[in-house]
Amino acid sequence: MMFDRKLLELSCKASLVDTIYNSRYINEHTTPDTRYDMIEWVKGLSYEETVGIIHEYGVRDFEAKFKKFLKYGLAGIAGGIVVSGGVAATLVGGPALGAVAMYMFRKATDPCEQKCFRGVKGVDKKICKLQCQARAIAIILKDIKAERGKCDKTEKPEKCHRGLNLLRMKWEKKYQKTITELEAAVDKRKMKMRTEGVTRKPVPHPVASKVLKVGLAAGSISGVTPGAGAIVKALKYLKTMYEYKCELNCQRDENQTNKRLCYRTCAYEAISNNVKYIEKEMGKCNSTEDPYKCRKRLYKHLKRWRMKEVEAKTRLQNVKR
Repeated sequence: MMFDRKLLELSCKASLVDTIYNSRYINEHTTPDTRYDMIEWVKGLSYEETVGIIHEYGVRDFEAKFKKFLKYGLAGIAGGIVVSGGVAATLVGGPALGAVAMYMFRKATDPCEQKCFRGVKGVDKKICKLQCQARAIAIILKDIKAERGKCDKTEKPEKCHRGLNLLRMKWEKKYQKTITELEAAVDKRKMKMRTEGVTRKPVPHPVASKVLKVGLAAGSISGVTPGAGAIVKALKYLKTMYEYKCELNCQRDENQTNKRLCYRTCAYEAISNNVKYIEKEMGKCNSTEDPYKCRKRLYKHLKRWRMKEVEAKTRLQNVKR
């Protein structure tokens, strides 16, 4: 990863703004107008002033240690010192850790998002950008998980684990928010296509087809299906196929209000169908080689689809009003 000074400045500022938005102390002791002024003040800071807030030892020291991070990883910042081949890299403190994670995020998303401006318009552009962000956050979460294994080699292992756990929770929250926004944008695009009378039959995914053929209970055991996302693909295909068959009936109604209600009903019923399917498959876990592993993995999917069911029901009720 090459060092980008301008991107580092933007990442440091973004980290400070993120702190202002999410700090419980700041939110409890300031007004919205004060927080707005704080954010505008951060945006107007010079590179040197920004780094001075992030790291008390100055720009040169910060950059030198940041470059070492690029070589030695997040644990060096979270734990104070990482010893690797006799080289010590130190960058202590939450602000620095947050700034580095933001740098990783921007480094991954900026080139991807630039492609979203080439011949892509409206909601498709938003979907493209959100997809870039979701992939970047997934990479960060994967890196955080890998870095936790290095904490025992740092000068302050407990601080390292605590820092990375806080960072993980922060980015998991961002990931969930991004995925929710992405699903809403995709839903908006679908509604537009449906209004125009365009309903496309889902193309079956080979992995999804295999999982649905053997069932989720069998598919949840490692070795039966390739890849950890096999069940996710299967459930997504099951939902889209249910929606497709249901929506064919919606297109016969000329009334746009009724049609919109019909589409929302299809979306809700498709998700509810997935919830019932997962619950049914969980009942088969006792017949698998590892019932505990089967139930544990399927429960994660069940929990996620139950949340989707609540959201879909809310959207349906909003249309009925």
